[in-house]
Amino acid sequence: MVPIGNVNPDWTANVTNTLTYKSISLSFLWDIKSGGKMYNGTHFAMNYFGTSKETENREVYYTAQGTIDFAKTPAENIVVFDGVYGHLDASGNPISSNKNNVTPVVLDQAWYQGMGSNFGGGPSVAAIERTDWVRLRDITLSYDLPIKNKVIKSAQIYATGKNLLLFTPYSGIDPETNLEGATNGQGMDYFNNPGTKSYLFGLKITF
Repeated sequence: MVPIGNVNPDWTANVTNTLTYKSISLSFLWDIKSGGKMYNGTHFAMNYFGTSKETENREVYYTAQGTIDFAKTPAENIVVFDGVYGHLDASGNPISSNKNNVTPVVLDQAWYQGMGSNFGGGPSVAAIERTDWVRLRDITLSYDLPIKNKVIKSAQIYATGKNLLLFTPYSGIDPETNLEGATNGQGMDYFNNPGTKSYLFGLKITF
């Protein structure tokens, strides 16, 4: 076993401000995270069952001789993996030839139910993804009502939204989720629930 990623970010930042014009105010909080990795087990499991996006086109055609028919098989289903040719010695140790791999293979059902999934024994590194994000954590628009009397000093109506926007390279449901909750076991996504998106409307009165 070897380390294949670090869940911790390289750095984090927040940008917050309140903009006011007459009786209208707009406040917001942008949450920024750079770096960190997540194991997307959901994606890797969906590969096995053929329900992930990338398994939509898995057709492969063969010639009468049993070789891949490259003219008919969709190009996106044919890949040449990065690596070098090699073999195992008598003790089972890998010996590299230092020659780059140029052999094409097809990503068919056998691939996605084998090395292309976690149920098929695929390498976990294939499911590791970046979890950088820029998230609109909170935004509030408010209006101060023009009320002046002896009972009510001020009144304000407002609308608040939380987690309304998310920009991230992570292909899973939410790069902030974690299978084990708020524990030290971070970086696992396996059919987790996403973070909630919420809307709040209210009236604030000061007597």
